[in-house]
Amino acid sequence: MTHLTPSVASDREHQNVTSFLKTHFDQPQNPLSVEAVAVSGNYSLASWTQRTKGGRALLKKTGDKWEIVMCGGKDLKQASALRKAGIPARDVDSLLKHLTVEEGKVPQHRRLAFDSFSNDGQANRHEQN
Repeated sequence: MTHLTPSVASDREHQNVTSFLKTHFDQPQNPLSVEAVAVSGNYSLASWTQRTKGGRALLKKTGDKWEIVMCGGKDLKQASALRKAGIPARDVDSLLKHLTVEEGKVPQHRRLAFDSFSNDGQANRHEQN
């Protein structure tokens, strides 16, 4: 069995999260751009844009498959929202810290789009079949 260093494993998971989101939401005339990804344990927070719109996705890994727990905007940068979604405290702290660093590398106009996801004040839970 090959053991990966944390950075290699993290890079692979970032790619897996990006691929998952693009597979589900990318459209030929409306491509999805995954701008920032944070991974901690079996959880990920990803910030995305699609033309002038944007948002964040909270994902959970089960086995080797990622699934969307919920989508939101600035609400998903709140520790309380992540804890309410059942994310362990150690992962909440790590996700928020790393996502803040990754989003800091993105131009401000795109970062503003991450907060623009409209969900009538509540994070949108996606049902996975």
